Order: sequence, then C-alpha cells, then structure tokens
Amino acid sequence: MVRRGADSFPIREGMRLLLNDILQTSADGRLGVILQDGTRISLGPKTEVRVDRFVYQPVDGKFGLLLRLSRGLLAYISGRIAQFSPESVSVETPVGVLGLRGTHFAVSIEGT
Repeated sequence: MVRRGADSFPIREGMRLLLNDILQTSADGRLGVILQDGTRISLGPKTEVRVDRFVYQPVDGKFGLLLRLSRGLLAYISGRIAQFSPESVSVETPVGVLGLRGTHFAVSIEGT
C-alpha cells in the first residue's frame, strides 16, 4: 500500500512515488522499488517507510535520498545518487541514522 496524505491505495508497477509517500506492507507482504537513479529498495513484511527526500539532478549536481523507516525490514542497493554523492543518502530509524558507507545494507526495526 501507499499512503499519500489521507488516501491509501495499492501500489502498482510503474507507479510514480511522491515525496512523503509512505510505503507499507502487510504481515505477509513484500515490496520492491527501483528509484529513478537505479537505487533498489526491498521491504519485508510489516514494514513502513516514508520517502522524505529524493533529488536526482545530475546535470545540476544535486543529489539526495532520505528514507524514514518506522518499522520492519528494509534492504538497500545503491544507485547513481550514492555513486555521485554518498554523503547525501541516509536512512533514519527510531533509534538512529544510517549513512551510506558502501553499496548495500539491510536494516530491521522490531516492535510496533
């Protein structure tokens, strides 16, 4: 599901994500997303993540990706943003911030 403001609807292939969209999976759900720069994000069951910032303007040298993981499992494989500007990629969790130091990682937040 995607929560966009007060609306919720099923995610579908080819859908454009907007800033502040919240991606949610059910207890038996999984979701894979490929962003415009080639970044790949996989969500496990009972996961909630918000797309807080996405900037990919290589001609202007502007880059940024901020994901806020509230709960669940997120796996990340870097795209071009991380190649050009690794310091501009981060994932915030309720207990800390993950900064990019490589090309892939996974994080799990248990509870809620």
